[in-house]
Amino acid sequence: MNSHRPSATDEDPKPSLSSLFTNQRLPFAFETLLLIALSAADVILTHRLIGGGRHVEANPIANWVLTTAGMRGMVIYKFIMIAIICTLAQIIAIYRKPAGLLVMWIGVIAHGLVVMYSIFQVLAG
Repeated sequence: MNSHRPSATDEDPKPSLSSLFTNQRLPFAFETLLLIALSAADVILTHRLIGGGRHVEANPIANWVLTTAGMRGMVIYKFIMIAIICTLAQIIAIYRKPAGLLVMWIGVIAHGLVVMYSIFQVLAG
């Protein structure tokens, strides 16, 4: 009977840049899911607030995208920004995992604050 003993490489292989393009598990799956969910909530709340006519987009770049490309452009812009944050955090994590995790949590907290502010705006009417 052959028993498989875990080796150092089985437990936590040293990631490399090529791991971004393979089926190896990348770090920060939970944080990435949070960012995607918060970004979706942000898009929905932004649409509701701006569609009501009483609010404007506070981010000047996002406001330019909104006025130039409409809500569809805004959705694309917001999700491209999330993709950039997640990709940068994954690349940073290859070399310094704690720094990559910090980038992800800064993004989660920042988006969480924006979503909370938008919820208060919606509730205030």
